Amino acid sequence: MAVLVQNYLLARTFENRGYTDDFINHLDDAGHGQLGHLDLFLSILKDIHDNNELIVQIPDFDTDGIMSGCCGFAALAELGFRSALYPLTPSDGYGFTAETIQKLKQMYPSARAILTSDVGISCHEGVEAARRMGLRVLITDHHKPPEHLPDADVIVDPMLSDDPYEHPGICGAYVIYQCMQAYADRYCSRFLQEQIRRLRVFAGIGTISDSMPLQYENRQIVRDAGAISRLIYSGGSEYIIKNIPGTPVYRSVFRGLYEIYYRLASVGRIEDNETIDENLFGYYMAPMFNSVKRMEGDMMRAFGVFFGQNQAECVSYLYDLNDKRKLMTAEAFDRMVKKTEQPYAPYIWFSDASLGVMGLLAQRVLNTYGKPCVVVAQQPDGSYKGSGRSFDWYPFITRTADVPFYAGGHESAFGVKFRSELEIGLLYDFLKQDVSAVLASMPAGTLSVKPDFVIDHNGTGDTVIDIMAFVEYMEELKQFKPFGSGFPAPNIALRFRPEDAVWNVMGSVRQHLKLELPRGLEVLLWNQSDKMSLQRRIGQDIVVMGHLGRSVFRGVESVNFTGMVQTD
Repeated sequence: MAVLVQNYLLARTFENRGYTDDFINHLDDAGHGQLGHLDLFLSILKDIHDNNELIVQIPDFDTDGIMSGCCGFAALAELGFRSALYPLTPSDGYGFTAETIQKLKQMYPSARAILTSDVGISCHEGVEAARRMGLRVLITDHHKPPEHLPDADVIVDPMLSDDPYEHPGICGAYVIYQCMQAYADRYCSRFLQEQIRRLRVFAGIGTISDSMPLQYENRQIVRDAGAISRLIYSGGSEYIIKNIPGTPVYRSVFRGLYEIYYRLASVGRIEDNETIDENLFGYYMAPMFNSVKRMEGDMMRAFGVFFGQNQAECVSYLYDLNDKRKLMTAEAFDRMVKKTEQPYAPYIWFSDASLGVMGLLAQRVLNTYGKPCVVVAQQPDGSYKGSGRSFDWYPFITRTADVPFYAGGHESAFGVKFRSELEIGLLYDFLKQDVSAVLASMPAGTLSVKPDFVIDHNGTGDTVIDIMAFVEYMEELKQFKPFGSGFPAPNIALRFRPEDAVWNVMGSVRQHLKLELPRGLEVLLWNQSDKMSLQRRIGQDIVVMGHLGRSVFRGVESVNFTGMVQTD
């Protein structure tokens, strides 16, 4: 049964993808059961509350970790706990150790329990140290567990083999949100239940930042995050943010969100309330917070956005740090691909960049060469550390499990460590054969990027340039948001000839192109001014893959097409 839509372009999209009403309804079913071990978690947490014991939360330092820290710390404060926050820092490396716990205990000598968020499932040493010091340990995480679990008092992680949770692909912030909401629902008043429910905004942002599949409850939590964020910002009005009830910590965390949106609006990233959605979370907010770990920045200023004395200044710090990160990544990638000695390319690359941007470099390699890859730098002890990226069709950690090197994290985004170049060579030999074997086993055309529909100015595609149909399409498309991992946005091909367009160069360093096509369609090619030479190829088709959008500049509304040129 086909999905009932009005716009013919959207109907063509869903038809090409095989989407039916049953499929969409199933995908939008947000129902789920209870996380495993949650009852034990709640009983321990209630005992900590009733005995007025100090509980210290340890969140991870990526965006999902920061969002989980915001959710957990604000919830604990609102629920009446004696609580503190101990953020991990990139300089400590992933997870926490005995040294971490020693520092935590020195800072908070009266602490009686620690609560982790988005971290802890692999931290055996740190957990053992905490238990020796008499601390109760409550772990909330969403990463794949090791063969042997740490000896915590309770572990809540949907990836545990004995966890009956139906859809384990949820982020760390969503795990701790469910824990805090369950506590409020079981032990607290209706008012506090609603207060905690608003904190799901952080679970939604974490879901996007950690590229969780936008299916089932993840779809609803991202929608909720957008709705709550739009209410908080309210077009720049402070009426809502000044009238949020609750403890100072609780109110502060929402003020931090407001300050983020206010800054993004001031630099043109938010045109109106409707543009606060999953794209804003993924393309602007997540990179800002992730820049702290990538640039070895000040994690206290990242949390200062939500809990500090000068929240707007902390937002500016993150925004400027992310700009530096963009420049550093571009320069490092250019040096890396021009390096003459890359004997293990395209699978393994050597770089002189800092470890913080290795993942970004790996993502660029993935996009450029279309192969699973890792990027590493040699360490003073002769080992090699870095990050890797892969595709859904190649679960990297699982496929390479028998190769002697370390890989940890998610299947598509992970950290790596090699004891020597010998191990690098072994992985290279394995990947060279195994990736080819996996590709050969896949049906022809599986990986090719196919447009959902084709716009052709000359009338040989699925549609000509039809602004009214495009606007109708974009309006109807909104009801099927959010789009992302597991439910991608429509992929559209625009085909035209160079003589059809008026070509213009834009940007502070003339790095962008804007093409004006007939019937009011603008084509925006960001950072592709090198494609200006295509203007001279009279009579030859140009294909741009991308998406339709609407914008308003100086009061003039326009429909545009933004994408990447596929022919050169």
